[in-house]
Amino acid sequence: PAFVSTRVYAVVVPFFTVRDEISSNDLKALWSGKEVEGQYQSIAVSRETVRVLSAVWGKPGSSVQVLSPEGLLAFCEGNPEVLAILQFEALSPRWKVLRLDGLSPLDKPLAEDQYPLTIHICLQSYLTDQALTSAVVKHFSNALPVTNRDESKMTVLMMTGTTAITRVLAYKISIKGMDYPIAAVEDWFVNADLKHVSYESPLVEGCPVPDEFSSSLVFCTPPEMIEVLELLGINVIELTGNHINDYGAENLEYTLKAYENRGWHVYAAGNTVEEARSPILIESNGNKVAFIGCNAVGPATVFAKEHQAGAAECDFEYLTREIQDLKQKGYVVITTYQHEEEENLMYFEKISQDFQQAAKAGADIVQGSQAHSPMGFEFVGDNLIHYGLGNFLFDQMVEWNRREFIDRHIIYDGEYISTELLTAMLVDWSRPTPMSKDERTELLEEIFTASLKRKNENK
Repeated sequence: PAFVSTRVYAVVVPFFTVRDEISSNDLKALWSGKEVEGQYQSIAVSRETVRVLSAVWGKPGSSVQVLSPEGLLAFCEGNPEVLAILQFEALSPRWKVLRLDGLSPLDKPLAEDQYPLTIHICLQSYLTDQALTSAVVKHFSNALPVTNRDESKMTVLMMTGTTAITRVLAYKISIKGMDYPIAAVEDWFVNADLKHVSYESPLVEGCPVPDEFSSSLVFCTPPEMIEVLELLGINVIELTGNHINDYGAENLEYTLKAYENRGWHVYAAGNTVEEARSPILIESNGNKVAFIGCNAVGPATVFAKEHQAGAAECDFEYLTREIQDLKQKGYVVITTYQHEEEENLMYFEKISQDFQQAAKAGADIVQGSQAHSPMGFEFVGDNLIHYGLGNFLFDQMVEWNRREFIDRHIIYDGEYISTELLTAMLVDWSRPTPMSKDERTELLEEIFTASLKRKNENK
């Protein structure tokens, strides 16, 4: 062919959907008007999409509904038996992308030629005049991008919850090795660009490792055990945690230096007030990403002072101004809080308004990093609030605290476009392990029900 344009499409449903995948056989059967087993009985598409897919799959059946692109999401939210097919560049955070034969356009790397919704538009030339052929090809290449999904413009951001390598977790590492806690989930992190952890515990030389079980509420981490995070490829450290000054400001200064020596991006704590509250700015695959966070609850001893290292104390007026400024400069903004620890699936208004304020200011993703158990979600426009992910690497084996979210956010061509929710269960006091299908279904149903209840109450 004289010219080829590759178009990648996604099968999508509203964000608060438990189902994760569909087969291409079922999708094509739905397209042709056949009934399939399960929830979905209809496909919604834009006029442009129906034209392209008709050329590949044939004339659509009566189950295919053509709507304006602006009306697709509301229609699917009101009709749970309908899924949609979108161009990759039309993705937005309030959609959930379903895997198709196990593959997702959010994968990086994606085997595009194996993905059933990769479509090649080819231009064949039968002209004998080479100059004329070149002119036609140039016209097409100006009108039609070579691809609508360029992985060189994609940043994958992994966000995790509470981590503190201390107490029983440190003991388990001492007897089973540095890679033991992460072995079951490390594949999730391999191809990510930015890998975040909210680290609660200072590095302290001579930090004691308990002989077995410990319930101490004074946290420290032996410096050599930071290798666990190195093995996972962590490169963004949040320090909003309540315990980062448990061994005094001098050990936090030592910790900050250790992170700096590894080239890690550190935010929400520092050697001065200004350093602690300043955002970190990262460029990744052409995307400008900013992280900013603070501690809203203390204790007072954790906060940075003019000549003492500590965490950033929340100043919501400053935070709002800073988020607005970062958005004006073209950053995708991630804001994280250490807030009240509650065993609720959603916060009441007194606390949730702090998260909403950041989202309204323009923060694309707002995360609660205080939660030891998973909490729900809310959208402000297309900006995602996740009130709490639960623990990541932390030794709480109470059933409520064993369940974990790891949020895999996709940033593309300067925009936050999607989130994939990964779910794990803590095993052996130390080891997050991917949930079984039943465990995942139970968690998502519980969290989404609470989230939608709040959404409906706010209408």
